[in-house]
Amino acid sequence: VKGMWALQIFPPFALYRGLWEFGQYGLLAPQVGGVGMTWASLTSDEGNGMLMVLYIMIVDWFVLLIASYYLDQVTDSGTGVRKHWLWFLRGCCARRRERQLRREEMEMEEVEMTANATTTTAAAAAAASAGRPSVVDVSSSSSDEQQCDAEDVVGEASRVEHLLRQHASSSASAAASAAAPAVMISHLRKQYPRKLAVHDLSMAIGRTECFGLLGPNGAGKSTTLGVLTGLSEPTSGEAHICGLKLGGTTMDKVYGKVGVCPQHDLLWGQLTAREHLLFYGRLKNLSGATLRAEVRRGLDSVALLSVADVPCGKFSGGMRRRLSVAIALIGSPRVVFLDEPTTGMDPVSRRYVWDIIDEYKRNACVVLTTHSMEEADVLGDRVGIMSRGYLQVLGTSLHLKNRFGAGYRISVALEGSTTTMSKRKAELKRIVESTRSDDEMVAVPLLEEGATRYSMEGSRSMRGSDQKYGSYEHFVVPREEKRRLPDLFARLDECRVRLGIADVQVNLSPLEEVFLQVTTKEEES
Repeated sequence: VKGMWALQIFPPFALYRGLWEFGQYGLLAPQVGGVGMTWASLTSDEGNGMLMVLYIMIVDWFVLLIASYYLDQVTDSGTGVRKHWLWFLRGCCARRRERQLRREEMEMEEVEMTANATTTTAAAAAAASAGRPSVVDVSSSSSDEQQCDAEDVVGEASRVEHLLRQHASSSASAAASAAAPAVMISHLRKQYPRKLAVHDLSMAIGRTECFGLLGPNGAGKSTTLGVLTGLSEPTSGEAHICGLKLGGTTMDKVYGKVGVCPQHDLLWGQLTAREHLLFYGRLKNLSGATLRAEVRRGLDSVALLSVADVPCGKFSGGMRRRLSVAIALIGSPRVVFLDEPTTGMDPVSRRYVWDIIDEYKRNACVVLTTHSMEEADVLGDRVGIMSRGYLQVLGTSLHLKNRFGAGYRISVALEGSTTTMSKRKAELKRIVESTRSDDEMVAVPLLEEGATRYSMEGSRSMRGSDQKYGSYEHFVVPREEKRRLPDLFARLDECRVRLGIADVQVNLSPLEEVFLQVTTKEEES
């Protein structure tokens, strides 16, 4: 029948035609004394349509394979980054076009910034001449402290813009690309239908830096990591990994440069630890002796070599997390994203993983999200605190403690007779509160007895000392009063024997206090 081949382009019709041909030969074979359809029948028998069916099904296989691959690249499946619908036509001119667009965007931003500054200055001058509050004063109704809080974040955004301009002007230079930060994020925004997860996030992370990203649940930490690892597309803004802009055809190169330890373990209970690393190692294009050596090194680094051939379904939660960390580090990626890597670990395993991360960050970039303030304090070269999708503060741990902490925490251990303990406590309190500034008569506030110690070293010392000393008294000296500390220590030393002072400990405000202050302020605002 004419036109039958057109119907057979649709695979089910081609399959039906093939089965029909087999059935006809099988039905007629006993009547004519034949053997049914043979290979020779495809060309010798007139009216045999089986050869056409085979040709059409082979062509269909290739066409549908290419079509399914294309649709997988350009459609949204819920995760991953979609490519442009003509991505396969982009050649050598694509990179030049991206550089041109980036330059145009930066020029437009500079023009807008200049126009905004001119408008603001003119409005302020007009308001001042009219004898009324300027528009600037009204719009910036936040306090001086809030403006101070944002200085580091604004400065980081300016640094990112400068780095992006440098990267755009020298993107053809391999040396310039190698010197660029490992991670650059510019005005990143992620909007869900009912929630703004990340708002205007800008920061740059060095190639040998461990960056600790802190924040309460729902602050946007995991969403940020999801965008940086290609699990989701940003609503606006851009990000660069090792000089490669996320999105489109560059994602395949980006995936080869990053390692990820997700918040929830992506493991198969039937596979062993060794099989997991072999699988993920092959995804990093490792093979042969190199793959086997890398798997052994990874298992040994997380203390799983002795259970390498045990199905991970029998592992404890801490062992599964250690395996996830080993998977993230296999192949020595240049950027590693660790989303709460030590969750569920005992203290010994946690310290073991900390040593691994501390060693690895010497030659690579590590982005760490965690709820452990101690972990961020120990590992993070810099720390950023997010809340409600906004980056609130940014800087080194010491910088944040000095800037946002309450001050210095002093713990004084008293020993001796318990009958005179109350009098000695009162005398100690009088000595501390009498240490005042000459210009500002502000008493040093006193914490309640038994106040919580956040420092791990201090907590261990107190617990070990409670049986030896009669009491521990805790005080807080504000940052602005730190110049009075030598006088306070001198007076305590003079009264050491009379008051029974056995030990004095001094600590900066813990990072947890900074975290609570920043996030609480954001919640209240």
